[in-house]
Amino acid sequence: MDFAHHVRLKKTLSLSAFLNLRLEKIYPALCLVLFAETSSAASLTESLIQCSPSFSSTLYEHRTELGKVVKVEQDEKQHAWIPVPDRSDTSKSTATFSKSIHDKSLTLSGFYDNHFDLGVQGAYYFWGFQVDGSREAVMAATPEAGWKQAGEYYISNPRIKLSSDGGWQPNASAASEIAPAPGTAEKLVMLSQESGKTLLLCSVQGSISNTLLHQERPDLAEKSAQ
Repeated sequence: MDFAHHVRLKKTLSLSAFLNLRLEKIYPALCLVLFAETSSAASLTESLIQCSPSFSSTLYEHRTELGKVVKVEQDEKQHAWIPVPDRSDTSKSTATFSKSIHDKSLTLSGFYDNHFDLGVQGAYYFWGFQVDGSREAVMAATPEAGWKQAGEYYISNPRIKLSSDGGWQPNASAASEIAPAPGTAEKLVMLSQESGKTLLLCSVQGSISNTLLHQERPDLAEKSAQ
């Protein structure tokens, strides 16, 4: 072996050793990052309490787990939804899970999706989970929501749009059983007790255009396009 070849071989071996050493150091750190990203993914109820358009993306992330207990549909934009028998009939607005699932400290037994239109008093949309246990138990499990009582309901994160081209802003005067003013829309998280069942819901109410509805519920935009 000549001297030049020996030097090249030594450099190659040194580089290989260096890369192996770097990988040994980087791989555990990379695993920690990936684990942290996976661990920080929002749970179903955490996402619902945000009452944002990203909820349909969270359903997509959990579609495999949910698909074991209820029918789940999805689109090519990574949105998913759980169809119910009839969104316009409260008695048929729940898709009951074949087996309850655990979402952190809560137990979910169904998905609720309901809509009704009161004409000049506005349109009302509700979606979320049927939860085993009392409203008090749900509030104890979700203290970050900062629940407040409003009539017969408990509400969290109330927001309002004062015009069609305005953005959502905090709504300190939110109250149950009072219709939003004409031309405005409201959004909030609510805890309801219906037929002995606890419902954890996101709701948009008032002057809800198709544009606003499809912004808040991308899955409905997909279904209307089918």
